[in-house]
Amino acid sequence: MSFMGEANFGENKENVAQKVQALVKQFDQITDQCVRFSQSASSAGGFEQSNFQRGGLRSTYDAERRKSLNIHRRSLNAANFQALNPDLDHVAQLGAQLRNAERDLEIRADLADSHAVFVLYKRISNRCEDLQEGKKMLLNAERAAQNHSVFEKRAQNCRRELDEKLISLQCRRNELQNLLDALRAFENHRAPMKEWLQKIQPTAEMVEISKDSSALDQLTAEYNRHYDDYMNLKKVTENLFKEFQFDDLKNLKSQWNEITEQWNGLTEIIIRTRKMQSPDIKTKQALCQCETWFKRQLTKLEFWNQNGFTVAEQKRIDDILEKSARLIATFRQNGDGIMASDSGRKSLETLEIQFDRISHLVRELRLKSPQSSPSAKCSASPTTSQTMSTRSTTICSSPQSETSSVNGAFVRVQFEPECLRDLLDCLRNYNRIKFSNYRTAMKVWAVQKRLNFDLIDLAHVDLLFRQLLLKNHGDLSIDEQFQILKPLFEKAHADFPTSIKDVRDAILKATELFKSLAMSNEARTIKMALSFLVNGNLDQKYRYIFGIYTENGEGTKEKMVEMFTDLAKFPRLVGEDSSRFGLKSAPCSTASLFKHVADSNGQLKVEHVTVDQFLEWTHLNPETLTWARSLHHLIRSEFSKHKNAKCAGCKMYPIVGLRFKCLHCFNVDMCQNCFFARKTIKGHKPEHELQEYYEKVGDCTVRREFLLGLGMLKSAYDRVRRQPTRSQILTTPTQRLGQTEDLSQAVACMLNLATEHSRI
Repeated sequence: MSFMGEANFGENKENVAQKVQALVKQFDQITDQCVRFSQSASSAGGFEQSNFQRGGLRSTYDAERRKSLNIHRRSLNAANFQALNPDLDHVAQLGAQLRNAERDLEIRADLADSHAVFVLYKRISNRCEDLQEGKKMLLNAERAAQNHSVFEKRAQNCRRELDEKLISLQCRRNELQNLLDALRAFENHRAPMKEWLQKIQPTAEMVEISKDSSALDQLTAEYNRHYDDYMNLKKVTENLFKEFQFDDLKNLKSQWNEITEQWNGLTEIIIRTRKMQSPDIKTKQALCQCETWFKRQLTKLEFWNQNGFTVAEQKRIDDILEKSARLIATFRQNGDGIMASDSGRKSLETLEIQFDRISHLVRELRLKSPQSSPSAKCSASPTTSQTMSTRSTTICSSPQSETSSVNGAFVRVQFEPECLRDLLDCLRNYNRIKFSNYRTAMKVWAVQKRLNFDLIDLAHVDLLFRQLLLKNHGDLSIDEQFQILKPLFEKAHADFPTSIKDVRDAILKATELFKSLAMSNEARTIKMALSFLVNGNLDQKYRYIFGIYTENGEGTKEKMVEMFTDLAKFPRLVGEDSSRFGLKSAPCSTASLFKHVADSNGQLKVEHVTVDQFLEWTHLNPETLTWARSLHHLIRSEFSKHKNAKCAGCKMYPIVGLRFKCLHCFNVDMCQNCFFARKTIKGHKPEHELQEYYEKVGDCTVRREFLLGLGMLKSAYDRVRRQPTRSQILTTPTQRLGQTEDLSQAVACMLNLATEHSRI
């Protein structure tokens, strides 16, 4: 039996479910009808009104029976009971007939009901079979759908795995392609290099045996031409070993090691041959230093020969000749090794020529000396003597000195150590600076840079002092100073190898500087000098130096006098031992400091000061320490570029370093060189006040000065109207810089601010 057509059962899950639900509903309705019919059939013998009124075939039978009885009764009433005396027998017959007819009717009704029930039963059975078959097909369809979903999930997982494998294969393909490219690059660099090394090896061996200079030069030139190729091969090989790991890596390493051994062997041959043809490095350096020293002494002797010399300088002339003879004798003793090379031979010949010239000049100067020729006047001019006596740098290796009389004037001569002669000559060049604070700052800065103290940080110095547990009292020997300076300069040499080439020479110069500065080996002074000369913030240096001279963070007057006295040794070191910055200024500085602290606290007298109070006083830029603040500004302005300013003197644009802006003239800026030399500028007077800029001025500062200047210009104009002869205005809102004489100067100051604003 087919259920709704098996051929058409290829529908989706939703349609099948709907049809099954309809069949179940129809089955439930038929079942209810069967139940009601069975209940009616089971209660048919009673003829109760309630049973005949319930639905089904039985109710139809009851209605027909009632209808027949009513018709039969009406016929009886009309036919048999019209007479007044009815026949009772006939009535009984009629009752029997009626009962028979009723029984026949019931039998017929029962037969009709049985046939209907049988037909209904067959229909219900067929429907139940169809429903069961439909349920089976539905279960099969659901099972197929579940299998289909599982298959789809498996297909998705397989597809995902295939995609991942494809991506990994593509990545592997890219890696293999990169590896192939790297191997090709390695082979392209390796093959020519290997061929050249095999070709050049016999030539290098012949050069080493023959020691031919021309052949060595050719070999060196060939070596230099292939040096870049070797470095490229080295770079390619390092990248190959770093990025890739493969089975044939050991073979490549062996090939690279073979190339490296051949290259290093060639390098050693060239170096060994070159050493055999030239003196060693120390001898070469000694020759260069000696040649430089000879040139410098020749310059001095020629100057004295032309302009005259003093008695103290006559002693130096003898020292120059003695040292020159000793140096040339030393080189002549080692002449075999020096003469073996062309460069050594040429240097030695140059030294001998210079020594002959020195000997000749010394003989001429001895003839001009006062002892050999009393009438000869070989003293320097008064201007020269005064300049040398007042501006000479007092760097010395010992406190020894002598006093000589030249034309009735006494000149104090101090002996400089040989390692600081170049520094001494450099410091003399700064005597042209007209302002003492900038002159002192430039000289101290030159000492700092020439001795490489600017390459050492204050933090490293502090850490070293903590590790060595150095006390602030007592003396330090030369060996102890060497042990202190050695790690500092070694670290600076590691960080700046081109600036510090010889660590021992740098330490020697530093120890001589400390000896000249302290005139003793006192530990406190050496710590102060080292911490002040190294690289660091000025406030940090002041704070650290204050801690050296004080205990528990509080300084008394005696301690402050000692600190200011040692700080004043820096100006004395560079020849600026005047009353303004010299040792005599220490009591004045101490009095000013304690007076400022007392006024700030509202007291008449204080016994000690703290480091914060000391720093607050230094921010006021006291006169005795103006050189230190100027030094700080010079260091910070070393690489500063003022892009909106052009020097009115030398036309430098942009101004690099310190910038000085005139507060009276319109659009007049000066660089530090023109300012130090007090260069004359048209329309500008030397007495005009200047504003110093050690950093580039920000746009906000210029705008603020411009806006505040507008109000000042208005107030100045009002004062001129009230008092035309004289007006007093402030030229800048940020600092009290001076007073102007008339309204034209006030307008010029305002135009300066407007010019700055227009350059933004």
